[in-house]
Amino acid sequence: REPDATARSKNHKTYVGESANFTECYNDEGASQITEADFQPNTHSDSDYFKEYVESQKPADSENAEQQCITDGAYASAENLEKAAEKGILLIPTSLTGKDTNPLYADFKLTEDGREIITCPNGCKPDRQQYSERYIRTDAWFSNECCDKCPFRANCPGKHQKKTTKVTISKKMVIRAELQSSMTNEEYKKFGRERNAVESIPSIFRRKYGIDDMKTFRPSRRRGRFFLICLAYNGQKFQKFLRKHSAGVLCPSGV
Repeated sequence: REPDATARSKNHKTYVGESANFTECYNDEGASQITEADFQPNTHSDSDYFKEYVESQKPADSENAEQQCITDGAYASAENLEKAAEKGILLIPTSLTGKDTNPLYADFKLTEDGREIITCPNGCKPDRQQYSERYIRTDAWFSNECCDKCPFRANCPGKHQKKTTKVTISKKMVIRAELQSSMTNEEYKKFGRERNAVESIPSIFRRKYGIDDMKTFRPSRRRGRFFLICLAYNGQKFQKFLRKHSAGVLCPSGV
């Protein structure tokens, strides 16, 4: 038995072993290469992988251009979006996990720290509000005089009370609602189509390189073999790119 083995449940199945994560960069000429890779126990979440990736990056400046990082919903959280933005990385999730948020939250204006509501979608200010450190959210009460005439009342997340309407909101809710709204436009759909190519890589690693059949109990050797597989994949992709552009050699660069 392997003393370092970990188990994780996903989609009603239990997986034992490690998880791998990689970042593939590509350009408009069709060149693509794996530039970042990591191998951890499978209790290491996608969100953790992204946090570590962001921490390893240098802030964007005149020499280090802003990055676009297209991921699935497991990498996208309000915390990750903010941390990425601080480094000049635009995190673009093509889907979101969990239940949808009321889209009207996107039209609430909050202070920069997310602790106070400035105005609601109808431009009204709350009569009073209270921020909860424990739950990281704000409870706000608006006068019914303002809410009864509001054109957004039918879709408002507020709870109508005797004299006031109570709204519970957080910065995470606003960010998620903004993302949901963005995903409906054509540009986001384009990003989703571009990301489809990276979804085939795990299948290639299984079928061609046998990544699921590493006959060793030593994590360090499995980790080393994973990196060798990434190098072999890069070599294959680069050769394919050169054959396609035989008229001239173009060096792949990340976008």
